[in-house]
Amino acid sequence: MFWQSLRLKLRYIGWPYLRVWVVFVAVAAGLHAALAWLLPTTEPPEWLWIWAGPGVGCLLLVLLLLWPGFRLVRDGRNGSNLGQLLVVVAAATLAFAWGSLAFGLRAALSPLRPVATLTEAAALPARYYQVRQVNLDTARIGVEQRAEVTGRNNETLSLSVYVACPAAAAGRPATIPAWLGWHYSRAIQNRLPDQQKEAAYREFLQYCARQFVRDQQRPFTYLERCPNDGNRRGLLAAASRSPRYAAGTPPLLLLPRYEPFGQDTREPKQFFKWSQLLGNGVFLLLLLVLPLHPERRAQVLAGQLDRSHGWLTDYAKALWPRPGYVLTPLLLDANLVVFLLMVANTGTGLGSFDGPTLLAWGGDYGPAVAAGQWWRLLSSVFVHANLLHLGNNLVLLGLLGWQLELALGWLRPLVVYAVAGLGASLLSIWWHPATIGIGASGALFGWMGLALTLYWRPQATPLLKTMLRTVVLATGVVSLLLGFAIPGVDNAAHLGGLAVGALAGLVLWPWLRPALVQHAAALAAANEAASATLALNEHEHHSPIA
Repeated sequence: MFWQSLRLKLRYIGWPYLRVWVVFVAVAAGLHAALAWLLPTTEPPEWLWIWAGPGVGCLLLVLLLLWPGFRLVRDGRNGSNLGQLLVVVAAATLAFAWGSLAFGLRAALSPLRPVATLTEAAALPARYYQVRQVNLDTARIGVEQRAEVTGRNNETLSLSVYVACPAAAAGRPATIPAWLGWHYSRAIQNRLPDQQKEAAYREFLQYCARQFVRDQQRPFTYLERCPNDGNRRGLLAAASRSPRYAAGTPPLLLLPRYEPFGQDTREPKQFFKWSQLLGNGVFLLLLLVLPLHPERRAQVLAGQLDRSHGWLTDYAKALWPRPGYVLTPLLLDANLVVFLLMVANTGTGLGSFDGPTLLAWGGDYGPAVAAGQWWRLLSSVFVHANLLHLGNNLVLLGLLGWQLELALGWLRPLVVYAVAGLGASLLSIWWHPATIGIGASGALFGWMGLALTLYWRPQATPLLKTMLRTVVLATGVVSLLLGFAIPGVDNAAHLGGLAVGALAGLVLWPWLRPALVQHAAALAAANEAASATLALNEHEHHSPIA
């Protein structure tokens, strides 16, 4: 039995994955090599080309090509298919291969171009330059300072200083063919008191000033054309603050490198080797350990492999409104569309949006609301700081919304969602009047408050109670505890939404009760019909007449 199952797993899971991995790595290597040779100065945004695009693309590739085989694996205790573990490992392994090949081949296949001046470098499309003469105008540098809260739980305050120095053309000091850029960064704990954070920020600025003096005085080995990443946006902003900056064509940004040329290829090579060994090793281990589903195993032995993509279509259906499921997909789509529009408008990608961007897109801000911009109390519910912030809220929205809409219809949860969002925004600007408040978590905590009031009602079905209890305990309690421990989490919005949602559940109970009773009756009728059908089938199976 073991060897037969192993042969089936190797035939329908292992061998197809190996073929996909080999072809994917070969195509990725060829594509990155061609890009490095033919278009050395053309590069898509790094967040899209290296991170978000490959992450989504590899996941879809695995689901479309390999899921029919992966789903042969036995289901878990909670009903989920354990083949999803294979999907995650395979997609992550392919995505890491794409990223490491992109960085490694870009560095390995781009030659070092020797030029006499930066004027010659500006006319020569290349990635790396060896320049004999550079005239820096250090008296007219541009500086961009940034601070953003990062980390899974907003526990880190990331400080950045970008310095762009104009480099004048030889013999023509009025011409600026290129800019040299430096980026300095430091991370401090966000939980520190404001005075300590201010002192740490001042000390960091002093360090940047000292380091910049040392960097411009020591000779660099070569210059690298600035990649199309977050540092490029910071350096462009710094250059625009210099009096030598001329609006129009984006300037040539070059990064001084002080290590020997070619040394930056070692890290991508090591990352590719170890990421692929680890990813493929974990995949092989799962392949050996995970058992096959008995019924699907029998279907394969009978030559009836199910090649449908039910899991993929189920996830796509989560975003598509239909009768009985309207509010949740519309809210999911609205949050997702707003975030994608913000990304397209700013190019921030996987990083966090800065304060001015969040404010421009409708963030909740005390002085702005006091000035009459009351719409921010609701618009802020659809604005998120980064992809992780959005993802956490979308998962919670989908789980809670699905259960509440199934039990109460779409209108009642919508009312509670809007009222809780308003209450959370009001309490947030009262608690933090000078802080920009964003995110759907306040409205979602309102749903949690509503769920708590429904949980104790006898009209709630056992299934609804189980789902609500699991979601609230797994997410709500943990979020509140982390919010009290980490200042970056807006617990004011969480507590405000929770209180408003619970109060709405009590006040609106006469309106909620009929829907809950109707849901319980419909579920009971469905269970009775299923039991009757099962009993009839068993009777026909055992009847001597049949």
